[in-house]
Amino acid sequence: MKPCINNVRRRATYCLNKKRDVFISTENEEETEKSCEVMVNERNDSDDRIAVGILAADRPEYLYSLLDSIRKQSTDKFDLFIFVDRIDGNDDNKKVINVARDFPKADVRVVDLPDAPIGVARLTFWAIRTMFGHRNQYNSILVLEDDHLIGHTYIEAMRLLLGAAEHMDDVAVVNGNFMNTPKNQKTTQRYKMKPVFMERDDENCLFQVAPLISIPEINSHNVWAWATTREKWSRVDSDMAIALEESGLNKDNYDDRDKRKIVQIMDNVCPQTGYRKWAGQDWLRACIFHSHSMTFKLQPTERFMTYIGKEGIHMDEKRFERSGFNSTTAVDVSHSLKNFSSNLCRKTCILSKGS
Repeated sequence: MKPCINNVRRRATYCLNKKRDVFISTENEEETEKSCEVMVNERNDSDDRIAVGILAADRPEYLYSLLDSIRKQSTDKFDLFIFVDRIDGNDDNKKVINVARDFPKADVRVVDLPDAPIGVARLTFWAIRTMFGHRNQYNSILVLEDDHLIGHTYIEAMRLLLGAAEHMDDVAVVNGNFMNTPKNQKTTQRYKMKPVFMERDDENCLFQVAPLISIPEINSHNVWAWATTREKWSRVDSDMAIALEESGLNKDNYDDRDKRKIVQIMDNVCPQTGYRKWAGQDWLRACIFHSHSMTFKLQPTERFMTYIGKEGIHMDEKRFERSGFNSTTAVDVSHSLKNFSSNLCRKTCILSKGS
């Protein structure tokens, strides 16, 4: 595979063409790959259940569509939690609660605080702690928002990815939201940013270990629809709680957050990294993972989830389309998992920035 070399005419070059071992290598490459497959499949074959949490508020149609995908998943080794932010006097919020409570076997939790609605940052943190704290029975969690639409193999794919990630100490999360990424000598333009040049080896790189810090520069490398393990989250939980408190996100409604405080915290926790470009809870969480030497995320180079509609994202229509968020159907992002483990162990590459 060719090295990643920066093109001086462009702002940056990202390359996906350097193989990354999922596990510590042995002298025999074939033995290493076989061992990798066994360990990845062990998690999927085990009886361990993953806790799947959906964050919802006032979009009943979106929640209904996501739950339809949940109903059609290729595995049943998960338990569903639905966390609803309460909005008093809002008819759509009432519909969301009814849709959630009508779903079989869902553990529905509605915010019961005097200052509700609490917003997505507090709702997310509450969901994470609730799922990991629930009888201490879950070793991994998957966090979805109501405008996410997952393919019918998404949860099983996340279980397999977690089987690899738990042995990769520098990987924080896994997800399947790889989209609109340029292939082989093409460029992409993110809103108000210069194009980024991308080199990809699509034959040998079917999975990528992507730096979390690439999020600000390449619009496809976000941290939505993500999953992690109990051990990884335990390293950041207390710092995340402190960050929420110091930023005011543990009290403020998310729309009214103090962005200056959030940026200040990121400057202190992960200085000179670039996360500060967006004063939001996603990048704050990524920053804290980064500060604990978990600087990557693991994902396939094929899209396993999508978005239900542009109303769910703070973008105008043109920006929405330019960023590659055009919605599709769950069927279109439902992929076979044949050879998934084998390819994960043999065809995982590092997304690296040119030097």
